[in-house]
Amino acid sequence: MIVRAEPVACPAVDLSTFDVPASCGDNDASCASHEECSDGRGLGICEQSFSPEPNCLCRYTCETDADCDDGSICLCGIEVPDVGSLSVCVPAECSTNDDCEAGLGCGLAVPRDGCGGPFLACRTPGDTCSSNDECGVPEDIGGGCRPDTEDGMWRCFGAECAIGRPFTVAGEIVSAGATGRGDWVEDTGVARRAPESPMGASWGDASVSIDRMSGADRRALRDYWLRNATMEHASVASFARFAMQLMHLGAPPSLLQSATEAMQDEIDHAQRCFALASRYAGESLGPDRLPLGEHALGDTSWLGILEAVIVEACIGETLAALEAAVALEHAVDGEVRETLAVIARDEARHAALGWRTLRWALSGADAGTRAALRGRFDAAIARARVEALRGAGMPGAESSLEAHGRLPSARRWQMVVDGLDEVVTPVAASLWRAA
Repeated sequence: MIVRAEPVACPAVDLSTFDVPASCGDNDASCASHEECSDGRGLGICEQSFSPEPNCLCRYTCETDADCDDGSICLCGIEVPDVGSLSVCVPAECSTNDDCEAGLGCGLAVPRDGCGGPFLACRTPGDTCSSNDECGVPEDIGGGCRPDTEDGMWRCFGAECAIGRPFTVAGEIVSAGATGRGDWVEDTGVARRAPESPMGASWGDASVSIDRMSGADRRALRDYWLRNATMEHASVASFARFAMQLMHLGAPPSLLQSATEAMQDEIDHAQRCFALASRYAGESLGPDRLPLGEHALGDTSWLGILEAVIVEACIGETLAALEAAVALEHAVDGEVRETLAVIARDEARHAALGWRTLRWALSGADAGTRAALRGRFDAAIARARVEALRGAGMPGAESSLEAHGRLPSARRWQMVVDGLDEVVTPVAASLWRAA
């Protein structure tokens, strides 16, 4: 475990080692030289992003903590793909070991899910891991050792940054690994429900060639869409379990019908995402076996089932629909845009199923039970918001990948914060008023 004993000054950035692409002076980019990149504090580097037309953006660096906003510190030597080693501002819940309980230290977490960068937080006596290597999570799937937003204890986590509904077992997100197989890439008879394209345009009209992409970008997109694919694949199991839980609660047939239809949606989503992952990988990829254990059915208590509805549907799928919609706004590649449009439409419908289920359950609950459920809802929103605020300050993934559906980290996490504040919280408040 790397801890920060005291603030350090990072080596000064030598701008002469970073070339400004010649194309940056030939378009309406935000910069054409390093000198134009200055936010009044750290030095900026003008670099080219990948899109159908050349574009150039500023990436800011730092030398000391004074170059960073409150709540962030300057971390030396972060490896940035296709750029090199830079010092950047990262979120920090502590700045040195002195901010933490004696002897535990201010630890550096380095998530590997591709949707968030490093951050610092205090170690705790209850930690169960100290490094990503202890967690045994494959690098192409992501995850690692980091503090839990609920109690601050450092634990091993799987990848959580992906569009869709998670499948959780005993509090941990579970998904299958990936393996070489073609049956999830080829159309196996699942009816592809193409979304309506605005103004009658074909989704494929703006397809982007990946031949010009660097190997690092292709690997990043392979990993991103592979994470989405395995999460969507696990969502099939989540809805299968949800259907059984609805039957256990005595739910009406309309809710059960919607749950079974959602399973078919998730199979479609998984196939689309595996197809995209395979495209960037240059080989056919599909899911391995999904690990299940004795706790796969989950908590079958009334509160336990509905808390899962809150976390997975009312919060998770509402945010997933918003993320897919935002990613669609910035994507250019035709196949990616069609996939995102389908996911955004279906996840919005799945989120609505969660809200409908919660409204139905509340209609027959007494005041004490409603209060208990509201407490769990408020706690779930608070945990999600802490995680999002932590991620919103992280150095983002390259905007060059937006054309292929992957949002920069900071934009994605800010979308989560906005979604919690502007969508989930107001809808929940309206639900409680009506209950």
